Amino acid sequence: MLMFGGFISDHALVRFTIRVRRTIDAPQPVSCRAWKKYEKDVFACNLGASQLCSNIEQLSGKSADDLAVLYRDVMTQLLNKHCPVVTVCRRQRPATPRFDAECRDARRKARTAERRFRRKLTDADKQVWADKLKAMRKFYEAKRSSFWRTTILANSGNSQKLWRTLHKVLSEAVTEETGSKTADEFAMYFKDKVDLVRASTVTTPLYDVPLKVTPTLSQWTVVTHDEVKKMIGSALNKTCQLDPVPTWLVKDVGQLLSTFIALLFNKSLVSKIFPSNFKHAVVRSLLKKNELDVSNPKNFRPVFNLFFLSKVLERIIQRRLQAYLDDNALMPVRQSAYRLYHST
Repeated sequence: MLMFGGFISDHALVRFTIRVRRTIDAPQPVSCRAWKKYEKDVFACNLGASQLCSNIEQLSGKSADDLAVLYRDVMTQLLNKHCPVVTVCRRQRPATPRFDAECRDARRKARTAERRFRRKLTDADKQVWADKLKAMRKFYEAKRSSFWRTTILANSGNSQKLWRTLHKVLSEAVTEETGSKTADEFAMYFKDKVDLVRASTVTTPLYDVPLKVTPTLSQWTVVTHDEVKKMIGSALNKTCQLDPVPTWLVKDVGQLLSTFIALLFNKSLVSKIFPSNFKHAVVRSLLKKNELDVSNPKNFRPVFNLFFLSKVLERIIQRRLQAYLDDNALMPVRQSAYRLYHST
């Protein structure tokens, strides 16, 4: 018990100083592309002179697999020439997608004003520094607000992406831990799960499809240059590790590549062969919810990252097959899931 001003109290102000040294992670070597060296006009000029764009007629005798390999090799060589892989040292920082060149410029101006004040120590320079800091913080807040408004508006029709965006706004971290499980253990678990589903449905009677005479799908509609260009232009800027170049770069030079890609897709449809390079995927095991046990593989779901052109080819086939089914009334009348304009 302590006496303070004639009063008895069991509380007292305790003052102390703790010297805390913030741990700074050492820079780690990271391999990345030197994108500052990328020049669209120069890259497009070299691409136009390559095998993918010049003398397309000479490639008509190649198979779909050969054309897919040619695309990968030529695009990789061009990218290595214009944007070589370099090794730089970087510290691990949380990703901030809204922090762009304008934000860097505002920060650079504030730091320049700070250095000028610390060098001259005048009231005028101090006021300039304070104004620059205030402008930088105001600009950061405007950027942050604009970024999240635009992101939410863009995902307004997708509830899954909206919830994911909400978690990011609330700074709720999404774990990517996989525990102690290896890739082979995950592969074996998912394989056993598929085998179990097949075994449980092996005795299910086949669906009785009523006999109906319909035209046969004997050949595919030819894939055109304009169709490929439109589908590439409307695709999302998602890139897989298997892609030789980023998706945004393919869209950047889509006018030049669309003729070759149309040839590749037509070869695949005519020969009924899906290119071998397109059959690979990068599989990631994502935890369904953050609070679940990472040691149990059933709490994970596999996500496949696919080759960009393989997804475009898949959409081409899906549109043609869907048109055939709709024209011949082969779709179930009561099916509303996974059908355009049939949502409940």
